[in-house]
Amino acid sequence: MKTKMILLLIVFSLGLWPAVVRAETSTKSSNGVKAVLKTDPAKKMVDLFLSELPGGKEITDAKVTASVTFPDGRKVEKDLIGMKMGEAYSFMNSLDMSKPGRYSFDIAIKKSGKSIKFEFIQNIP
Repeated sequence: MKTKMILLLIVFSLGLWPAVVRAETSTKSSNGVKAVLKTDPAKKMVDLFLSELPGGKEITDAKVTASVTFPDGRKVEKDLIGMKMGEAYSFMNSLDMSKPGRYSFDIAIKKSGKSIKFEFIQNIP
């Protein structure tokens, strides 16, 4: 038992234990819209929650696209599909974020004839 405990302490102290990749959330606002981007590498999911400012009313009638730049410079464009999950409405899609590094999300929102853009940066360990 002592040997196992010592081995675990050595592994933790050397940083050899695999990093736990957790969901990251970023918030920005522009032109009367609040955008909350949540990335969850473990579930390979990207969720964007949109609401009106002021007031916080959920936006459900927008067309949303994301241009994602991966850590290796590769780019991909994704349509974020609107869907109600539980109590929240979000625009989502799957995305493989298995490579560590910087991911850049250029989000384009079209709603009622107006266009809004957001840029989010997520660093995945």
